[in-house]
Amino acid sequence: MKQHRFKQIHLEITTLCNLTCPFCPKTTRTPPHITEQQFESRLIQIIPITDLIYLHLMGEPLSHPQIREMLTAAERLAAPIGITTNGTLVHRHIDTLSSPAIKQLNVSFHAFTDPDKTRICAEAVQEVANRNPHLYINIRLWQSGVNTDFSDDPVVSTILDQLGVAPSILSEHQFGIRASRNIGGNLYIHFDRPFDWPGNAAPDRCGTCHGLHTQIGILTDGTVVPCCLDNEGRIPLGNIDQQPIEQIVGSVKAKAIRGGFTRGEMIESLCQTCGYAQDRFGQKKQVVQRREMLNR
Repeated sequence: MKQHRFKQIHLEITTLCNLTCPFCPKTTRTPPHITEQQFESRLIQIIPITDLIYLHLMGEPLSHPQIREMLTAAERLAAPIGITTNGTLVHRHIDTLSSPAIKQLNVSFHAFTDPDKTRICAEAVQEVANRNPHLYINIRLWQSGVNTDFSDDPVVSTILDQLGVAPSILSEHQFGIRASRNIGGNLYIHFDRPFDWPGNAAPDRCGTCHGLHTQIGILTDGTVVPCCLDNEGRIPLGNIDQQPIEQIVGSVKAKAIRGGFTRGEMIESLCQTCGYAQDRFGQKKQVVQRREMLNR
């Protein structure tokens, strides 16, 4: 039987973060870090079934004390790695982020409020980009309200100035609609908007998701979950340290959830209250059709 392949797997290496952002739900799960041995063991299992491995679900990956050693192991195993970071530690890890194992770097600038610290991060990102011309770098900016105008935001102005980007780019996108724009070489600015985490939106059993189709998540304790937004492991599918990943994603439970998404139906209660799915996929044809059928 052909093994299901994912576009990305979120391999969480730490639950700890050096920031406390209002948007992030945080977590008190344990253990806070995975070991190098756990990292390599899990990596070996998932390399054959994914195109990209993000070292993130919760937590700040650059805060892991063995991040360099982990990337060295990833290089040896030819694992394609993605890093999603809040940006505050990039200037300390320029050499680390030069690892050939890293294929994509996402830097979330929407956590910054201090222009000086923003400048330090932007300088570091530019240096990483200069050293790695083939590394895809996403600079993430989120609107914080319906009518947010970034043109008067000192943090955004600092980013654009440091990277040599004309302010006119801000008027070339309709904020609130996801968009990514190349600003030169391997650098992109990614515009997006916040969403309600699972558990916070009004219930809706009609919906769909990328979970178990294009992605899964693996928490620090080895629990496999359907997607990167199950931050507390409330839909456990199995444990990668206790059974092969192929059995987990091919289980009856996993197939049922994936089949529901295909039909436009949210089987799990957590999924039914996911604001991300409702916002991003709410207009998909199969979701609309399924909702109409269930309302008859």
